[in-house]
Amino acid sequence: MPTLAQVRAALRLALADETTWPDSTLDAYIAAGIRLYSAHFPRWQRTELALVAGQQTYDLPGGDGLQAVVRVELRAAGRPPRSLAWADEDAAIFRAGGPVYAVRGAGEEAGPGQLVLAGPVHDGETASVDCLTMHALPAEDDARLSVPDAHLEAITAYVQYAAQQQAAIAAEAGAAADGGLALGLLKDAAAQAWQRYKEVLDRLAWLGPTFQPPVALPVWEF
Repeated sequence: MPTLAQVRAALRLALADETTWPDSTLDAYIAAGIRLYSAHFPRWQRTELALVAGQQTYDLPGGDGLQAVVRVELRAAGRPPRSLAWADEDAAIFRAGGPVYAVRGAGEEAGPGQLVLAGPVHDGETASVDCLTMHALPAEDDARLSVPDAHLEAITAYVQYAAQQQAAIAAEAGAAADGGLALGLLKDAAAQAWQRYKEVLDRLAWLGPTFQPPVALPVWEF
């Protein structure tokens, strides 16, 4: 997977105009593109939680980028893994301490989502949790994108749209000079770029999901 610096360099070639794009502007476009992309093609992450007797609630990866928990499996030495089902915390099976879990705070800005286990928890047990989250937003030049290489064209298409849209906005102040012809052309170009972006997403969706193998994260100690 390419680094942020490599993606930025490729985008400057793809934009192919005379504009000198600051790194900060391109980085903002890339981040916005990743957020939108993640809504269609979330990242699949797996983490192993070290459980502590008497503690029912554990933070999940992804922060406010957590979209969903898709699988929870309890493991203990000498026993086969046990898959848990989702249940609302108000459900009778949850209140009875059944083999279920709930999720709090997913997608909220107040903090990370939390896994809540209904049944008894024992020292030495672990919970293997698969989550769908937003793709990583790279902050450093050498940080690698988690978007699959085959889907980088979606990020490129979004950035091309964002650049066209910005050009149209910047041209509005001088629209009267030529009767608005240039502005109209720029708005048309932005609309076409947005349509192409949607077509790219539709084609990628038609090709099917491309979840990568779950990313193994370190065991969290509590």
